[in-house]
Amino acid sequence: MLYHGSNQNFTKISSEYMNLGNNQEGIGIYFSDFEIAKRFGKYIYQTNVNPKKFINSRDYISKYINVLKFLKELFKYDSEEIIMLLQDYGLEVFDENDITPKILKDLAKELKYEEVRNFQIEFYQRYRDEFVNIWMKLYPNILGTKKDNIFCIINTSVKIEKYKKD
Repeated sequence: MLYHGSNQNFTKISSEYMNLGNNQEGIGIYFSDFEIAKRFGKYIYQTNVNPKKFINSRDYISKYINVLKFLKELFKYDSEEIIMLLQDYGLEVFDENDITPKILKDLAKELKYEEVRNFQIEFYQRYRDEFVNIWMKLYPNILGTKKDNIFCIINTSVKIEKYKKD
């Protein structure tokens, strides 16, 4: 069982509560053991998830996902943001017509050695809810990231409930 402590009273994992504080291990709602959770707020939530469905937040993103496939999916959603991203990485594009398969491949090569947590943070800041939706669509079996006994749940379909003392 994993626990989350918060001063927010909620009933489900939602992307609106992601990125509200410490994102050290990626984007999501942070869960750990009960003793840690109770330090973070008056409401304690619990979930029972398989730890094998979490990826190491400090590994390269390309170990787990196809970065090019992810970029293509994002491009369908917001080509203007992809243009700015490409420009941030020094790739010369000025409008949607400049975005070729080669350009997207070049960007994927640049991103493949990003740590999972940094990749998530960068793309969440640019795309917000759409990033979470695309992550869940392409990688429904990756519930989030982990480091040691900290689990960061990005998958909003994970069920949670308020902690009940036995």
